[in-house]
Amino acid sequence: MIPMFDKFASLPSVPFWIDHHAYAGRLLANGQVPWTDIAAYLSWQRSAAALLRPDIITLPVAAFCSAWAAVHPDLPVRMAAKSRLMFALKTLLEDNALRQHLLGLASGLRATFSDKPVILALPSPRNWVGMAYRMAHGAIAVCDVGLDEADSAAVYIADFLGGFGDIGLD
Repeated sequence: MIPMFDKFASLPSVPFWIDHHAYAGRLLANGQVPWTDIAAYLSWQRSAAALLRPDIITLPVAAFCSAWAAVHPDLPVRMAAKSRLMFALKTLLEDNALRQHLLGLASGLRATFSDKPVILALPSPRNWVGMAYRMAHGAIAVCDVGLDEADSAAVYIADFLGGFGDIGLD
């Protein structure tokens, strides 16, 4: 077996994989997942994992990006600087502060849960284009994301994910 997948070999035949962020956020963090404080987020994740006992630890990138943009209002403004469909996603994924913070969360999860698979959960390229566009231009903004845009988004996403290659995510 490839060494990076050793953790998957030890999983039950039907692993318990749950996106518990919304539920555990309400239960353990007064409705607010502590996305912007790495130490608080890791403490909250340990509590959630102790309560729910998932076999796989997930970091939902879309939820993080939405929370990050909510507390960094300059980011959606920069994302809306141009109306081109791909501009919002490109600006979001190129934001260095967002990248560094997400890298810190992922690295912390890897260190905290060394015995479990830790994964980044990403929206599809097509969905991420729409999400970023609405984040920049308002929740009711309409955009038509075709195959060409999804292909272009995949290139931006691949570049974004390149920074996570050395931390041992599964």
